[in-house]
Amino acid sequence: TASKLDLFLIIFRATSYYLLGVVLNTQAILLTKISNVTLIGAVPITSLLGFIVLREKISFKKIALVCLSFVGALIVAVNNFSYFSIGFGELLALLSSLFISLSLISRKWQTKHLNDQETATLVLLISAAEIFVASLISNEGLPLHNWSFNTVGFLIAGGILIAGTSYFSNYGLARVDAVLSGNILMLEPVLASLFAFLIFKEMPLPKEIIGGLIIILSVVLMHRLEKHYNQNKKFVIT
Repeated sequence: TASKLDLFLIIFRATSYYLLGVVLNTQAILLTKISNVTLIGAVPITSLLGFIVLREKISFKKIALVCLSFVGALIVAVNNFSYFSIGFGELLALLSSLFISLSLISRKWQTKHLNDQETATLVLLISAAEIFVASLISNEGLPLHNWSFNTVGFLIAGGILIAGTSYFSNYGLARVDAVLSGNILMLEPVLASLFAFLIFKEMPLPKEIIGGLIIILSVVLMHRLEKHYNQNKKFVIT
């Protein structure tokens, strides 16, 4: 049986991630350049919240590795820094990243009354209900026309991917420090380039390869640092 704290956190996480984070990101893309949204999305907010909110162990090496992964993400994602500007769309993108990161790190505060499958399912159900109500309030209506087998297939595939993302993020964040999790999440542009190459035969640019290698190096070094710290902590405790 879920505790009141778990139910509160699940509602908070669903609202923060999907209703606020995803919706604000969508609006940001409509209002400003995709490159600006991508640049703001590369800011390691999850790792920063791990330091600030969760009070995870801070060290110069951790900060340096988080900055290193940020530099790698910038190299991969941004083509021209001179076109970056600050406006309402950029503010929405920053708020979107903040809300999504808050949803991710708040997994740490849940108890063990619910397993990962139950947590992921409840988050998706609540967020689906919230987004449905929000769409009705904003008079968006239901998509009643122009349906096809391809559309249904993409919707089903997208639903499966979202469900998988929800489960694995709940599983990982319950067991891995937020700083390390945030660093691993920086691999997203690297994996995107990899899938673009494997599926669409898009050759990665030299800067994408260099930036990707920097991110991978940062993730590997951060993992080794966390492993070394946990081993030393266990040795001291015993």
